[in-house]
Amino acid sequence: MQVCSNKYNSSKSFGMSMKADKLAKNALELRMKSSDWAILDKFVEKQANNKKVNIKLTTKDDCDRLYAEVFDGENTRTFDEGLFYAVKNPLKFIKKVCKYADKKEVELKGKLSNAESVLNKLS
Repeated sequence: MQVCSNKYNSSKSFGMSMKADKLAKNALELRMKSSDWAILDKFVEKQANNKKVNIKLTTKDDCDRLYAEVFDGENTRTFDEGLFYAVKNPLKFIKKVCKYADKKEVELKGKLSNAESVLNKLS
């Protein structure tokens, strides 16, 4: 019998944009090519502009399969690389997660804008 556990602190700290725990960092080191690091750096830099949505990368079950949590203060959505993670470049997974986070950021900014508009009319 195999027990699945999540080996990182899931406390949600806002303003961190994209972070990875030690296990995820190890998985990235093992699976990424040297040319991939510049691309990953661009993803991390772009996510630093997202103030309302944060991404946490991790692994589970002591393997190199990446998981991600995208959270916005109220909701959390989880992603995983899938069954064939070992033959896939982790950047495709990270790109998918970043795309979702960017979409969520725009959605939240729109909601905030609408709320401010209504509140201004009430003044």
